[in-house]
Amino acid sequence: GSGPAGLSAALEAGEAGLDVILAEQDFELGGDLLTDGRAQGHAAEWWRVETLGALRAMPNVALASRTMVFGLMDHGVAAAVERVPGEGAPRERLHVIRARRIVVAAGAIERPLAFGDNDRPGVVGADAARVHVERFAAAPGRRVVVAGTNDSAYRAAGALKDDGLEVTLLDSRGDPPPERLEAARERGIEQLHDLADLGGVLGEGLWS
Repeated sequence: GSGPAGLSAALEAGEAGLDVILAEQDFELGGDLLTDGRAQGHAAEWWRVETLGALRAMPNVALASRTMVFGLMDHGVAAAVERVPGEGAPRERLHVIRARRIVVAAGAIERPLAFGDNDRPGVVGADAARVHVERFAAAPGRRVVVAGTNDSAYRAAGALKDDGLEVTLLDSRGDPPPERLEAARERGIEQLHDLADLGGVLGEGLWS
């Protein structure tokens, strides 16, 4: 993984003179910094760019984008599949890596909410919708419900609202932080605070 933890580990190991392979399944290195750094004012993005520059300058460091490590076996063996872009090359390459040390910096995956018809088209993770807007400028819809159980829902709702979408935020907590509520209200985000309302707003066709 090439988020802040993976980049830091690779930099420290590279500066110590170790041979390093930094594997990242995305086509661009940076993990969550690809949205955090660009959206939150640049200190994180500058750090990402400078760190990648330092890593690229090290002959003992290999940066492997489009490469997903899908298995960790005994004795430091890792299996990775690389997606190869361009014509005239194999579509994928399988790498078997034997390492003295393996650092797993895979980040986190958002846990989805369970509700009726949650597999219908248009239902996506809030963080995935945020990344589409912040990184790729691709809106997931026109009218959106963001349902969540923690503060990250406000971040996703704010990003979607800033992109010009009509957003309803459903926070299942009984007492969300007042500063979050006020910030969402000032941005014109409609708010609900009962998870039972989720089926109702979906039934009304609010998600479209």
